[in-house]
Amino acid sequence: MDISELVKLSPEQLKAQEADSVEQEKAIYEKFNKIEKEWAKQAMLTLSLRKAQQYLKVQPAPPYLEPVDSGSIWTA
Repeated sequence: MDISELVKLSPEQLKAQEADSVEQEKAIYEKFNKIEKEWAKQAMLTLSLRKAQQYLKVQPAPPYLEPVDSGSIWTA
C-alpha cells in the first residue's frame, strides 16, 4: 500500500484516521462473524440432509441367525 499521501498528515490526523479505521474493522468483523455463524448453521443442515440420504441407502440388516440343535447348520 502506498503511504505517500498519509505521511503528509499530522500525527493527530493519522491517529484520528487510525481510530476510525479500527472502528470500521470492528464493524466489518461483526458482519463477517454473523455471516460465518449463518453459514455454519446452513452447513450443518446440508450435512444432516446428506447423512439422511446415506442412511436411506443402507440395506437393512439380515435377520439374526440362530444355530440349529447341532450348532453346525444356521437358519433364518
